[in-house]
Amino acid sequence: MRLRGRVVRPPAPPRSVSPVTPTINPQPMRDHTSRELLDLLNELAERGDLAGAQQHFETIKAHGDLPSNLQTMLHNTMLKACANGGDFRKAVEHYSRMRSDRIRLNQKTFGKIITAAARSGSWDQALVWVRAMHQECGTVDQASVGAAIDAFARAHRCEEAAELLQDSAVSPDCVSYSTVAKAFAQAGKPNEAAVWLGRMEAKTIVPDRQAFNTVVHGFAKLGRVESASEWLARARAAGHAPDVVGCSSLVDACAKAGRADEALEWLQNMQDARVQPNSVTFNSVIDAYARKGNVEEAKRHLNAMRAASCRPTLVSYTSLVKACTEACRPVKDAEDWLACAMA
Repeated sequence: MRLRGRVVRPPAPPRSVSPVTPTINPQPMRDHTSRELLDLLNELAERGDLAGAQQHFETIKAHGDLPSNLQTMLHNTMLKACANGGDFRKAVEHYSRMRSDRIRLNQKTFGKIITAAARSGSWDQALVWVRAMHQECGTVDQASVGAAIDAFARAHRCEEAAELLQDSAVSPDCVSYSTVAKAFAQAGKPNEAAVWLGRMEAKTIVPDRQAFNTVVHGFAKLGRVESASEWLARARAAGHAPDVVGCSSLVDACAKAGRADEALEWLQNMQDARVQPNSVTFNSVIDAYARKGNVEEAKRHLNAMRAASCRPTLVSYTSLVKACTEACRPVKDAEDWLACAMA
């Protein structure tokens, strides 16, 4: 996983595939400055409109009077379109074109390719191109390392994400630490996620609310109420006011642990703190009582959900069906709620 001490040659695009050059718009472009033309291309790239960006790119190239100092920017903007469109293959093809046209490469060139790899799910290629950036530019920027870490995290390869963060030559930021923590939390390893937040704090980087919520949610998924509550309290101590995501995770943790009354207490705490519950929050409370076969309480919170202008979902009604089953209610009761779910 080390970035140094290894020669890496970026993979060439498949020989059988050649870039498709769209029909060039013959409309004269003399009324636009070079910067205006690049701005138009950038708008398309930001939207991930790869086809539109490719056509505008070829039009600019055909115009032929873009200053040489803007050529790298032009090509990098095209790579941005590939990245935002999640088309890694097209990004590599365009990189090959830059090489053949002798366009100067820079960190942004490689950064866009890394982002394209990450967004297309090619975590292994993201790492290859991080190493290629280091070899070509002599250094790696924080954003590119972060994109590669995100690629590992999306692939649920949390150990590799952590290793890359440790091995990189750049100083990790809040986003990088949070991404690693999220990878562990989603893998059902909230203890490891908590460790990475602790390391972030040790580096005097204050975790943002999303980072804390990631750990809270990780413990909540396993029904570990005390641990989830502890991390929500740490978020408050760090200056983050309670929000619907963190509080709903606590409600869900209580539900999964079979602690319906505590789930209701957390719901009431949210409302006291003027945090508006959402359908996820109410569904967790309904489910908590449904697990106990308490039909009346489950039904009461379904009505409370409606009163709070939250529309009941399929999950809401199927929880009522579960409640009727657990309480050994007549089959017709469950069928009535099932009919509501199917309506």
